[in-house]
Amino acid sequence: MVGIAYLLAAWSAVVLIDVLDVAGIRTRLEGVLDMPMVWWHLFREGSPTELLQWTLLGSTGLVASYHAGWLAVSRRGPAPLVRERRFLMLVSVAMVLMLIEDAGNPSHRVAGIVMGLLGDDSYLVEVAARLPVFILVGAVPLYAFVRYWPSVGFRRPGGGLLLGGFVAYGVATFSSLPANMLFDYYPRMGRFVMDRLFAGRMIPIERTLDWQLRFSAEEFTGTLFMDFAYEESIELIGAVLFLAGLLAFSGHVVNTSAYAGGDGSAPAEADRPDR
Repeated sequence: MVGIAYLLAAWSAVVLIDVLDVAGIRTRLEGVLDMPMVWWHLFREGSPTELLQWTLLGSTGLVASYHAGWLAVSRRGPAPLVRERRFLMLVSVAMVLMLIEDAGNPSHRVAGIVMGLLGDDSYLVEVAARLPVFILVGAVPLYAFVRYWPSVGFRRPGGGLLLGGFVAYGVATFSSLPANMLFDYYPRMGRFVMDRLFAGRMIPIERTLDWQLRFSAEEFTGTLFMDFAYEESIELIGAVLFLAGLLAFSGHVVNTSAYAGGDGSAPAEADRPDR
């Protein structure tokens, strides 16, 4: 998949340029860019990584909605596969919500409004304000998988990939919010990355907000590295799994004898409509 190939190339560039400074490229960049670190430009907000992720999420939503509509109007086979159609509809809605959250950052906007009203820009308030938005966005795919995946996705091609995409986004969300709030996960892991991976060669990023000042410059820079490079990588893997799984799943449902009814015999119990 293009997404995995891109991710391998991006991380190769980070290691070769940011960590190893091969051919002195990073040293040369220091005289050209304000932030001469490849990871910053590849993984930050609105970066090529995010643009590719948005494309994959949007494509998954379009494919899911198309095949859900196709199942709704088609009269092929002895059963309309109601559960499969509903599952695809929910996947389509989930992709739209995830795309809106990732591209538009409504959770950040809500947090900014709440912190402004309360006059408190602490991390605890930010998490408390963002959490309801994440719950709303996550409720749709969670319901889709809990309600339909055991009977619809488990026994069909692509079901495991779809579940893997859901798990990947769950890991990214948990790392970003609960783990950060409870364990300072990003600052701790970010400081470890700065000390071990970059060996003190990372250029510190300026801290401007009160909650940022409770971290050292190295911890804050490491936090952004985790927020961008780590989190966006996990989400891109999830987006790749979503699209690959959805293509395999919907293609199987639409084109194989499991849907067409084969010789016209009665459908299996798992293929019967919900009652």
